[in-house]
Amino acid sequence: MHKRKFTIFTQLHEENNADIIEYFDDRRRRYAKIVRETFHVIKNSDTFNKSSYNPYLQKKYEITKRTAGSIISDAQGRLNALKELKVFEKKQLEQKIEHLEKKVLPKLVLKLDDYINMINAGLTVSLVKLRNLRRKIVAKKNKLNQLKQKLNNVTYQIESGCLKLCFGTKYLLKRDYKRFVEQRDSQMTFVGSKSEKAQNLMLQLSYNPKNNQFDIKLRKDFKDFKNASKDDKYVYGCVYFRHHKSELISVLQQGYSPLSYKIIKKRNRFYLYCTFEIHVE
Repeated sequence: MHKRKFTIFTQLHEENNADIIEYFDDRRRRYAKIVRETFHVIKNSDTFNKSSYNPYLQKKYEITKRTAGSIISDAQGRLNALKELKVFEKKQLEQKIEHLEKKVLPKLVLKLDDYINMINAGLTVSLVKLRNLRRKIVAKKNKLNQLKQKLNNVTYQIESGCLKLCFGTKYLLKRDYKRFVEQRDSQMTFVGSKSEKAQNLMLQLSYNPKNNQFDIKLRKDFKDFKNASKDDKYVYGCVYFRHHKSELISVLQQGYSPLSYKIIKKRNRFYLYCTFEIHVE
């Protein structure tokens, strides 16, 4: 028996989730700012301690322990994904370099030698083809040098830990700053635990068989939780999951997996992502 992870998502329609959307839209920029700060702290620290950094975030930004934990997990997840990406990128570069060095360039050079031997033997050779072949060899050598420079750069980043991540993508940063900011500040994460009620302390789902939907209960944070009355501590909504609904209901009933959520804004629409694990043979 082993575990299999699922991530399902659905749109948060405004008619059913207006309060959740308003809450998310107001807090996502503050959340993203703390994630970026935490990411750089983790990246530049050899002795990062989650248990001591969590209270620091709680005090500095007046957030709950669970929100601070979600932020740290979010930042660590992005850093780990970046490390894996760089390792994959290095492998791809090595394969491309090997292909150029052992297959492409030797074949082109051999063809050039054949042309030169034909000319030395007094045979007719197309000068246009000869010129184009020489240009192609020069272009491939330039490409090889560029790939080697990229490989040296990626290898240095992996070995030194000086990894670079542009939140919001470099493409948007260079072309559309407004869209870059929207992309950078477009999500919030709520990490769950099996030991918590509904497997998540901050965002909780409950299945309603009467309308075949899931009711959402999202706990407010970012200073809101301290002085809020009992009736003002949460925002509510409801959603319908089209795929793996029965598995999600089973997790909610039996509690054998944590339920972690993301709210993400894409093209002025809002989506709820849910990640959980199930046991399979």
